[in-house]
Amino acid sequence: MTNLFQTLLLIAIIGLSLILSGCAGGDDETTTETSAESESTPYVFPTVTSSKTYYSVALTAKQDGSNIVFTYMGGFDDEKLEGLEFNVNGTISTTGKMEVGETYTVYDVVKHTKERVNVIGLFDGGEEQLVMDMYV
Repeated sequence: MTNLFQTLLLIAIIGLSLILSGCAGGDDETTTETSAESESTPYVFPTVTSSKTYYSVALTAKQDGSNIVFTYMGGFDDEKLEGLEFNVNGTISTTGKMEVGETYTVYDVVKHTKERVNVIGLFDGGEEQLVMDMYV
């Protein structure tokens, strides 16, 4: 008897949902009004568009004593990269184009167990993009 009750309850809930959502059909005369007051503009979800180009390059970073050593790993936009700007504890240094596998060391900057490092990629046309933001 319990299964029969649960089945009937489920059918009633589905039927009520269909009626409330307007999917159960109905009188066509009520759905074909053409007056300006009854027409509504459909909601369109906004699309996110951006003219900003996002670049893909990769680096690794590790502590070596009191230094931070970065290794350039390349990436899809390697040919567009013109240089890198390294920021470790406010010590900022810039390098030109790096080759894949090349390392760059920022000396005497490790003061704590973990140091926050930021690297900004400098790309063609003066574009800049954060390419690394992590603790080493």
